[in-house]
Amino acid sequence: MINKEVYTKSSWIFRKPQNIILKWEELPFCTKTSVKWRGQLIHIRIKANKSVYGWTRLITFLYKDMLYPCGLTKWKWSGGGNGINPPKISTSTHKLKIDTGADFLSLKEERIGSGGNLRLSENPFEIFETPEDAVFEIPEPVVSKRKEIKIEKNQVTLYEYRDHNININSYAYFLEGNLVVDYWKLAGSYEDEYFTEVKSENLQKLYSEFQIENENKAELLIGLLNAFNGEKCYDNIKEFFEQRDIAFQNSVRRDCI
Repeated sequence: MINKEVYTKSSWIFRKPQNIILKWEELPFCTKTSVKWRGQLIHIRIKANKSVYGWTRLITFLYKDMLYPCGLTKWKWSGGGNGINPPKISTSTHKLKIDTGADFLSLKEERIGSGGNLRLSENPFEIFETPEDAVFEIPEPVVSKRKEIKIEKNQVTLYEYRDHNININSYAYFLEGNLVVDYWKLAGSYEDEYFTEVKSENLQKLYSEFQIENENKAELLIGLLNAFNGEKCYDNIKEFFEQRDIAFQNSVRRDCI
């Protein structure tokens, strides 16, 4: 049984009235917080966790009913940011600069041009608890039985490369409930495609490794993308499965064009 997610109360630091910072030191760290800046409402969820060989951090902004997940991962020698950029928020006189790091979130307002004179005593931020109806997950797609719409896979791109001699890509996706990682290479007159598949009954251990609740497929794909994207993604994912004793199957397809 997976424990219910526990949220830590946020403690913002006011460096100046125009700049607030949220920091954390201990992992795991999970919090929700809401900020109103010059009438603009932003809901924020932060999830930072340790792993065997590094850590992951996901900051999700909910702004005007749009989600902006901003991920950062450190795993062994690799790491980097994934997801999308934070929302761009501004008024006619000011803009909000959002900076994220491994252990902090900073919100700082800046004037646009020479307008919007700000008194040093003026505080443009209001901080309060995030309401229960703020949803930070992408809902599962609704499948219409009448139209027989079938979504076969949700997919993330782990790596892509192309020049005049070679074409390579690697994807992770779900197919019929199973997780599939593939690696495709087209060079000259040869086309190779490698597949690593984790059956649905073996996925629980993988969800636990990434500390994902409710078997959320989208979060697992984002976790794999954050941890393993890059040229060696396919080999690194298989190595991780072997180290964590996660059962998988390999197959290959080779064609001569």
